[in-house]
Amino acid sequence: MYSEIHTENLKLFDTDKNKTKLNVLKHADSRDFVMIDGKSTYVMPENIEVIGENAFNGSSVQCVVFSPNLKKICDDAFSASAIEEAVIPDSVVDIGKGAFIYCKNLTKVLISPDICN
Repeated sequence: MYSEIHTENLKLFDTDKNKTKLNVLKHADSRDFVMIDGKSTYVMPENIEVIGENAFNGSSVQCVVFSPNLKKICDDAFSASAIEEAVIPDSVVDIGKGAFIYCKNLTKVLISPDICN
């Protein structure tokens, strides 16, 4: 069962006249994973603001160090991945449906209470 998350504060475009899109991580390449404390880890670049749909779908990533500028995690972003724990930064204002669905190893998700308001 999913809680509905309201995203009135999320902007999909910057306010400049060119309508610059946010920096989106569309696909996490396993070649970018590193081993930290014996776990397959992805260290997200600081400029990433959105994790796109299915970006980590089915991946072997066990740990993700999220960008401090992350605003949105799209639908099915981590579906069926090997992620074990997610510490969602306070900057996130939207988590899509099924973002962590079918993650058999996921045992803990830490999220700011502000995201649910």
